[in-house]
Amino acid sequence: MFFKRDKSITMSLPEERTVCGVKLRKVPVGEYIKALKKLEALPAVIAGKCFPGQSLESVMALLASAEKDTVMALISRLMLILPEQVIETLCDIIGMDGKEAINKYTPKELMDIALAFWELNELSDFFGHVWGLAKTMLLTQNIGSSAGSPSPKA
Repeated sequence: MFFKRDKSITMSLPEERTVCGVKLRKVPVGEYIKALKKLEALPAVIAGKCFPGQSLESVMALLASAEKDTVMALISRLMLILPEQVIETLCDIIGMDGKEAINKYTPKELMDIALAFWELNELSDFFGHVWGLAKTMLLTQNIGSSAGSPSPKA
């Protein structure tokens, strides 16, 4: 009884969920970093394809919302542009074989797996904080423009 009332104990318990036969688990930050390092060259391609003609500020504003629907829409766009890379990155993080997933699961099943993984790892809160911090940092950086700076006093 005591353990159910202490949120810190229940939060630290490993949680697992099985979706479409795939056992999903909470994943440490290191798994995200490993998977994302493989994609270092892709951000420029992704930005150009997913957000054509949009400014960095407008993209950051969109990402700052970090709601599950926004991220799932972005994943859907990426699936059209870079399907193999998206699936393999998702599988790397989850701990699945990407090539097997491509040949085994339907698009709906992969999206169900991704949504369950998102919820299990509580990624809405995480990305909300990350994008909020990134937006703040980008908007406060001086990128060499004098626009908006006070004019010198005479």
